[in-house]
This record gives sequence, structure tokens and C-alpha cells, in this order.
Amino acid sequence: QNEKRQGMNQPYGQLREIVSHTMYPDSHPYHHTTIGSLNDLNAAALEDVKTWFKTWYGPNNAVLVLAGDIDVATAREKVAKYFGDIPASPTMAQPKVDVAVLKTNGRTELEDKVPQVMVRRMWNVPQVGTRDTDMLDLFSDVLGGSASSRLDKRLVHQEKLVDSVGTGNWASQLGGNFFVSAMVKQGVDPARVEAIIDEELNKLIAEGPTAEELARAKTSYESNFIRGIERIGGFGGKADVLASCAIYENNPGCFRDSLKAVAAATPAQVREAASTWLTKPSHVFTVKPGARKELAEDPAGTPAPFTLPKVDAKYKTTASTVDRSKGVPVTASFPDLKFPTLQRATLSNGTTLILAERHDIPVVQLNYQFDGGYSADAAAGKPGIANFTAGLLDEGAGDLDALGFASRREELGAQIGAGAALDSSNAMLSALKKNLAPSVALFADMLRKPRFDQAEIDRVKGQWIAGIKQEKANPGGIIQRVVPGLVFGAGHPYAAPRTGSGTEASIAALTRDDLVGYHARALRPQDATLVVVGDTTLKEIVPVLERH
Repeated sequence: QNEKRQGMNQPYGQLREIVSHTMYPDSHPYHHTTIGSLNDLNAAALEDVKTWFKTWYGPNNAVLVLAGDIDVATAREKVAKYFGDIPASPTMAQPKVDVAVLKTNGRTELEDKVPQVMVRRMWNVPQVGTRDTDMLDLFSDVLGGSASSRLDKRLVHQEKLVDSVGTGNWASQLGGNFFVSAMVKQGVDPARVEAIIDEELNKLIAEGPTAEELARAKTSYESNFIRGIERIGGFGGKADVLASCAIYENNPGCFRDSLKAVAAATPAQVREAASTWLTKPSHVFTVKPGARKELAEDPAGTPAPFTLPKVDAKYKTTASTVDRSKGVPVTASFPDLKFPTLQRATLSNGTTLILAERHDIPVVQLNYQFDGGYSADAAAGKPGIANFTAGLLDEGAGDLDALGFASRREELGAQIGAGAALDSSNAMLSALKKNLAPSVALFADMLRKPRFDQAEIDRVKGQWIAGIKQEKANPGGIIQRVVPGLVFGAGHPYAAPRTGSGTEASIAALTRDDLVGYHARALRPQDATLVVVGDTTLKEIVPVLERH
């Protein structure tokens, strides 16, 4: 119950529950959130919980993935030993797929203790595992899912009406949601933002993506998948991908089908999927600054009498050889940990290079570490300058303006960024192996030749100040801003907000000369360490780094 309160009490936190109730009819399983109703939770007896567990939490309703340093024979032996004696429960049937397309367009407005208006438009779209879902993923990237997308270009860079805009395609077992979400700048009419979203959406549906846009979206899809499966666990990791495919499509290798569909997608296929689903009715949710009203909850329901279904006779158990009365076995031996050998070199510019080879996936990661972070802001009398300067490095560099830089980054499938911590600053590059040299070239331009265009400084200032206001409206953000000063005392270098974002006044006062000067002082290669991890060797990477 407290977890639900924590979610609901965040800025914009009521929206999730309202979306569930609005997008799906009462009879649909998605009409309520998984965390449920406080009234129903209060009404549930311990026996209800036990019955639910005994009914559905059986091995025949589960998928178990073991990913990592193990082989099939060992996995089978261990699983049979520790799980083989657990009896099956009744088998849960596949629920009926029900996309629940909205019958009419709708609109919901609510007020909340928030600093700016959020507009979110949603459609009900196909379930996970359909090819239309893959096409809508690509459409989302082109429309508003990337830094060079059409909505970013129009609303963030050209019209400057929003602080951020994004799109997404959430696919679930019984249906999915496609959404467009925008954080409207203070003083801007949300209706104007909605009109531009409609205009760009309808244009993209009518014409489809360009070949160049689609190529970028495909590269982004592929690179995100590759980076995800570098991990053995976690969302998007190997275990998660295999388990999701097994649960939703009864095929652990279903991800291959999506990868093939995305690689072969044409502009016409993407346009057709969007035309099929995003011309259907949608619902617009608007959250405005104002007085929050608590959401009324329905009274607890009265469950119908429940008879435990029979267990399928085909399921058998094996006798247990484990004495569980002794508790969990004590580990007596441990494997030898094998870390990559750290290889070192010094670049001509004085940077210390540390390389750890890792050839599991075709990705190379660079992290350039510089002395000095936002604890030095106070001494400079410019709170937030370290993080703000770092954040502007990728807003145009060399011959590329902000949109050009973002487009080139996405063409390469690279992830590039920079930021400041308390006592250090860093710049990061994650590059696909096949695009390593051009990605390093773009990374070098960001570090050596940031443009600091005045128009981009002004735009990012507005977004930054809006972010500070969001911090002040969020319980966690308030803590990060207030506690350091109470602990260390005014004037101490560590008294600054732990977000490193500064204050509205200090950010507004920063000039281009301030940023240029900070960049020249702080990002010095002779004082820096460059850590490289991934699919490369010292012989290969050093010449690339020396060149750029």
C-alpha cells in the first residue's frame, strides 16, 4: 500500500491509474493497475493470498531462465534437484487478446502540484509479438523517439514550445499503447502544441518516413538490442529477452523474428502500420498546475465463490534429495574470479589510457575522466556551470549544429554524452565496433570543438531551469537539493545540490564566455584518464585515438 502511495504522490503520479481506467473498459484485465486498489488490498484476507498463490504459482505456469557461466547439463541437474519435487498447479489459460480499440476520441484534464503542463495522447494498438508492433517501434523513433526526430526538430528546436517531447510503443500480452508525451513550456498554450503534434503525425502517416529516417531508426533499434544483451540480467538483458519471448510467444528465440522484421522493413510497411492504428480514436490526457484532488477509489468487490481447478494429470514430480530442514546450503568453495587484464598506454596529449578487452558483443565503450566537478562551482561563483557546460557539449560541435550532431550520432548507432559529478567530469561514448573510427571522430569533435551556439545555450537554459523546478516539485529532488547544505554548511564545496543543476538565477546568468572559459580550464587531456572497455585491442584503438 505504501508503494502505491509513493507512486501516486509523485508529480504527475495520478496519471497512471487514470490512464488504465480510461483506456480500457471495466471488463478488461488492464482496466486496473497491477498494484491494485487500496480498498481491495484492505479487504483481502491471508487465506485469499494463499489461495491465489496455490492456484497459479506452479512450475507449469512459470519460465525459468539461467543465463551466464553455466552449461545445459549442469542447469538441468540443478533445476531438477531443487525444483523437481514441486507439484504443478492448475494451468493458466492464455487470456483472450483484446486490444480494446477506443470507440471515440476523448479528453481528460486534471490538476496537480506540478510546475508545467504535460500533454499525453494515447492509442490502443496491437499486442506484443505482432509485426505491426515492430513497425510501430520504428514509426515512434522517427516521429519523436530520438533527438533528431520530427517532433524534437519542430517543437524543441524550431518552435521552442516544449522542454521535451517523446513517443513510445508499449506492447503487452493482450494489447499495447502508443503515446506522444510533451512537457509544455510555461506560458505556452497547450492547444498549440497539440496542433503541431497532429500536423506532424498526420504528415508522417500520409507520406511515411524517408529512407534516411528509417535507416537511422533501424540502426537505433539494432544498437539498443545489442547493448541490452551485453548484460545477462536486468531489463533488456539476455535472461529478460529469453524469458519474455518464452512467456509471450512460447518461443525463446522470438527476438530473432523482430530483428529480421525491423531489418527488412520498408517505408511503406511502417506507414501502413501507422495508418492502420494511429488513425483510430485516441485519448488526450492533460495535467496542469493546480490543486491536487485525491482520486476516489471504488469500494472493494465481493469475489465470486472460487473452486480450485484440477491439475493436469500429465505433470509429474521427482522425489527430493534435498534436506530443506538444514536451511540453505553453506557455500564452501568459490570460483576464481577472472578479470580482463588492464592494459595501459599514454597518448601523445598526456592522457592516461586504460583498456579492458571484452569481445562478447561488437561494442566499444569509452569513458573520459577529467578532474574537477560541480564541487568547484561555488569557488567560481557560478553554481551549475560544470554540469551545464558538460550538457551543452553535444548540442553541436565542429561543422554540425545540434540537430546535425544528433542525426550523425544516430546514423552511427552511437551513444554520446557528458556530465559532471561532485569531484570529476566525464564524457562517454558507446560505439558499435563496425562504426568505431567515425564514432570516435564525432566524440573528439564534441570534446575539442563544441560550438556553444547562443541559440542552443538559450534553448537549453530554458530546459535546465524547467528541470530545476521539476526537482523542487519532486520529493527525491527536494532531498537532493536541501540536505547537502544542512550537512556541510553554507560555503562548503559539498553544500551544493547533489543534482549538480545549480539554481534558476545562476543558470540564467551564465554567458557563452563563461562556458568557453570553463571548457578550456576543465577539459584538459594532460590531466585526464580515458578508460576503454570492449571489442578492441591496444594495437587497434591507440592509432584511432591518436588520430582524433
